[in-house]
Amino acid sequence: AKTEKEILKAVENGVKSLSSTMLMESYEQVSPRIGNLLNTLVILSGIVGTFAVRFGVSRLIKDEIVATAVMLLISLPFLLIIHFVGNCPVWLILVSLCVIVAALNGTHYLSLAYNMRFTRYGLNGTVAGITNAGASLGFVVQSYGFTKLVEASSWNFTGDVWLMMIGVSAIMLLIALPTWKRF
Repeated sequence: AKTEKEILKAVENGVKSLSSTMLMESYEQVSPRIGNLLNTLVILSGIVGTFAVRFGVSRLIKDEIVATAVMLLISLPFLLIIHFVGNCPVWLILVSLCVIVAALNGTHYLSLAYNMRFTRYGLNGTVAGITNAGASLGFVVQSYGFTKLVEASSWNFTGDVWLMMIGVSAIMLLIALPTWKRF
């Protein structure tokens, strides 16, 4: 869960913090002012994602790990679209960014829910600490790593890295699922 949390936090915050720059650098018609305004929609979509997971997904899918994997799988096609940034309409990239942030931000609620499963063992604080440490490491990766990656390569390649990271996270969760079910 710690590694998965690091990856989710890194990608989610990378998308939120770098989306305005991505749009400005990839589309002539997106000025800094418009890029920042569009980034507001991306950030607000995270709030929508949390509410959607809290009041919808978590009621339909009772298992937090399965629900998290579903949210990751939902984000994958939209991460694939990011590969084509600059070559497809700006609105499609914006919608993709919003869906990605909504899906990944919604996993935070699920993280809180699966941390609570450890309450009966008196370990919910320990598990929360481990997942928060993973999230903090994700911030570091996002803050330094993704900006260096974009500078050294391209937005398309960075989108591919995000896609691979979320794909690996989904696979890791699905591998851990049988053990979680026994728990």
